[in-house]
Amino acid sequence: MKSEMKEIAKAKYKNALRVTLKLQPIVVLYSLVSVSSKLASKELPTGSEGIWELIVDCLLNKKLIAIYIFMMSILMLYAVIWQKLIKNVNISVMYANKSSYIFWTQLAAIALFHEKLSLFNIIGIVVIFIGILVVNKHE
Repeated sequence: MKSEMKEIAKAKYKNALRVTLKLQPIVVLYSLVSVSSKLASKELPTGSEGIWELIVDCLLNKKLIAIYIFMMSILMLYAVIWQKLIKNVNISVMYANKSSYIFWTQLAAIALFHEKLSLFNIIGIVVIFIGILVVNKHE
């Protein structure tokens, strides 16, 4: 009886891990929006006197417009894929896995922007992944 329960628990854990790994590419795609936002923030014009001047300056900045178009394209692609996946996976599992975008965004921040990873960042990411596995295991 105990070994049967152990096998069932092991199978549930493997399934939870499989679902988590299967959903990560779409989460990585979503995290590209945050990375693009950081790139866009570096392109924002400085010295604009008012909100309308800032808007006009942004609309005249070709690099900024290209980043915005890229971001919107990612969001549209993400929405289509997300809607396709949500048909076959419980919504609680989908949204639990979506929270892993923090890991991917943190990884990009380190690799692309040379930001530092703190102990609290690491602890937070570990807690998030434990939560994802718990939700996936029980769904």
